[in-house]
Amino acid sequence: MLSSSATLMWGVVFLSVFMVIAIAAAVLDILKRSIPVWLDIAGVIASLCVAAYTGALLGVCQTYPPWNNALLPILLLISAMSAGATSIASLISGEWAILFWVGLVGVGLILPTALETWLLFFSAKEFEESRKAHWISFVSDVGVLAGGFILRYLIVMAAVPLTVAVPLL
Repeated sequence: MLSSSATLMWGVVFLSVFMVIAIAAAVLDILKRSIPVWLDIAGVIASLCVAAYTGALLGVCQTYPPWNNALLPILLLISAMSAGATSIASLISGEWAILFWVGLVGVGLILPTALETWLLFFSAKEFEESRKAHWISFVSDVGVLAGGFILRYLIVMAAVPLTVAVPLL
């Protein structure tokens, strides 16, 4: 059994490897190059390690017996995969779809990208330094912040089923 510090160290390794692979795949995708199969496989392996890591971290906790179980990483991996599939469905076409498409995609991604692209590449230099352009840039920044908040909100809310119980009077 690994110590908690060794488990934390492996978590950092798994997350770091996954981020390097994800950035490499994103760069290749942006450059319109195909992602090699070996990179896809490495990404899947790294993502599985990250998903199971929480179970391994909880497993070193000697004081709470249900956590100190060799099957906990596998259980959390399966749970993450199944919860992720239903969560994605609720984001793109379910109860959170409007907030996802309008809030996150529209206000948080498309609007700021369009405004900043227009300001940087298509507006006159004189306009770029005007008060109106600064307000447009401000609106773009608010959109980015709102999109970041909405993303975090949706990640949490899509995974949490809400049941509202109304007491009968």
